[in-house]
Amino acid sequence: IEVLSNESLTEDIQVLVYDYLGRTIIEEVITHQGQLSTRLSLEHYESGTYFVRCHNTSFEKNFRIIKIYNQPITMYKMHSNAINT
Repeated sequence: IEVLSNESLTEDIQVLVYDYLGRTIIEEVITHQGQLSTRLSLEHYESGTYFVRCHNTSFEKNFRIIKIYNQPITMYKMHSNAINT
């Protein structure tokens, strides 16, 4: 999974991946100091449904990922100006 921001960031973005039981399995940060993306791998996890939460103090965006085998990477773009909290 590659999470991208298409805008300059004024603060860090916390990226969390949860399994279907709500357990946090991956935690990453997209920093506001030049980094506009992060890559997360579900390669070592079972097929199933996963939830991605991207947030900071000014916005929140949630995605559902369905992993079927070890298939190609899925990409999502975050548009922070279009996200309401």
